[in-house]
Amino acid sequence: FMRTLGLVYLERDFTLPRVHVECDFKIALRHDDIIDIEVCLAKLGRSSIRMEFRTFRAGDLATTGAIIVACVDKTTHRAMPIPDWLRRKLESAMSTGSEAEKELR
Repeated sequence: FMRTLGLVYLERDFTLPRVHVECDFKIALRHDDIIDIEVCLAKLGRSSIRMEFRTFRAGDLATTGAIIVACVDKTTHRAMPIPDWLRRKLESAMSTGSEAEKELR
């Protein structure tokens, strides 16, 4: 998802660790299953980002869930505000998401 926004995990002064993950399985997934994942930005906080997702196998809904990442200073290991340049990119993604992503919001 981040790559589609042109974001890569390069050397920066912050990191985006997952601090909460939830997933509800609707059907079983196995290793080597080909899946499609839809992701949308559900909430953009001061120092956190909530992304919701749906996973499909052969067109069938397989999972729904959410991931929360926190913007963390690499030196202090404490939460920090999301940098303005990153916030702008994420806000742009929220306003231009696909119809499937908008359904998740």
